[in-house]
Amino acid sequence: MTAKSNPRLKLNPAFQAAHSKGDKKNKNDPWSEVETQLASATNGEEKVTFEIVQARKTGKLQLCGAGLESLPDAIFDIRNDLLDKYTGNLDDESQLKKHEKAWECYGEEMLTMIDLSENNLSNAESLERMDCFKALQSLHLRNCQLRTLPWDVFQNLNSLKVLDAPGNNFVAVPLEKMPESISTLNLANNCIENLGDDLNTILLPNLLKLDLQGNKTIVRLPTKLCTPRLQHAYMSKNSIGTISKHFLQSCKESLRTLDLGENELTTPLNLVQHSELQVLQLRYNKIRDVPSIHQNLVQLTLSHNNISTIKGLYPFLEQCNEFGRTDDGDFFRPNLKELCIGQNNLSELHMQTMAVMTNLSFLDVADNSLETIPSVVGYLKDLNKVVLDGNPFRIIRSAISYRPQGGIDTQKLVRSLRKKDNPPKGPGYHASAGYFEEDSGGNDAGTSQKMMEAKMLVRMA
Repeated sequence: MTAKSNPRLKLNPAFQAAHSKGDKKNKNDPWSEVETQLASATNGEEKVTFEIVQARKTGKLQLCGAGLESLPDAIFDIRNDLLDKYTGNLDDESQLKKHEKAWECYGEEMLTMIDLSENNLSNAESLERMDCFKALQSLHLRNCQLRTLPWDVFQNLNSLKVLDAPGNNFVAVPLEKMPESISTLNLANNCIENLGDDLNTILLPNLLKLDLQGNKTIVRLPTKLCTPRLQHAYMSKNSIGTISKHFLQSCKESLRTLDLGENELTTPLNLVQHSELQVLQLRYNKIRDVPSIHQNLVQLTLSHNNISTIKGLYPFLEQCNEFGRTDDGDFFRPNLKELCIGQNNLSELHMQTMAVMTNLSFLDVADNSLETIPSVVGYLKDLNKVVLDGNPFRIIRSAISYRPQGGIDTQKLVRSLRKKDNPPKGPGYHASAGYFEEDSGGNDAGTSQKMMEAKMLVRMA
């Protein structure tokens, strides 16, 4: 019985591929022969040769995990072997046909991405030659055991946007040597102690993301670091004791994420003007007072500090009544959805501060010294999870019960809190029967909030 007569019997795909004639497209492709020979490359030298061939076509050189201990000369002149193969005989039509497309390729000066990650480049002195990569936009050097880089060379890579070099052994990184084009700088998990000039202004005009996590030995940022477009700053797991006001002021209109967890901060941050900030992480520090924040902040983590009160979180509340209403009839309503302030020294939750958090959905106040919770918390309409473990509650002990699957029964808690007091007057509360249109001066909640933001800007100015 033949394979043709029995559909269950099929040719082995590997056998079929090895003995098939192939299509015309592959036969005429000047790269196909090289790709066939090098597709199964296993050692470092073969991989380099194969990836150089690919780089000529894509403009991207992928040498991650190639077993390199130094940078091969070939990557600094990726057309060189083409010159060796081409005899220059214009009468040889077969040679011209074979190589006519090969010349339409990227050279080293045209490469846009190079990945040298996961190689041991601790003694790679040839990094000094990287100035030939004139069009380089993205350089990946993850876990290369590098102790330094030729920073003067990097300063002249005017197209470089991404430097991705975590997991190395850098001790000093002079930020003033970064090209102005840099937008993403990842230096996490190094041994950095010094980040450059502390006397003169360091301007990184296009930096959007800065990752310095896990260096442990960073004590502070350069005093005059200026990053006017910075959106995300990750600096956790260091030894930072203070943050330069110059740095914070420079990114007040762009910063969206600030992670300073697991540091040595003692001084509260003033972030009232950071209207774009969405996430603020300050866990595991030595802070005694809460930071001053803008009403647009969505997520705030202050766990494992020495904070005794949340009063002062929103300085604007000094101009409001107990439920956030101003003399103009507007209501202050921040966007905060998550507040984690467990493992601190809280003995009470400031009623006025809690009353304005009408958008809060998650509250963690575990392991403090709380004996009760303001009844207004029961009227926060979006609140769906509360973590209270480790507090010496007395007044509301009967309202606390645990679900079979674990955790506090939040719904039972808020129902109990609502029974203790009347609904507060103001927009955004659960079952606010005591709030009417005339209470807000005729404005709906959305219009009132926009007017509030505009007035806050005027007052701050």
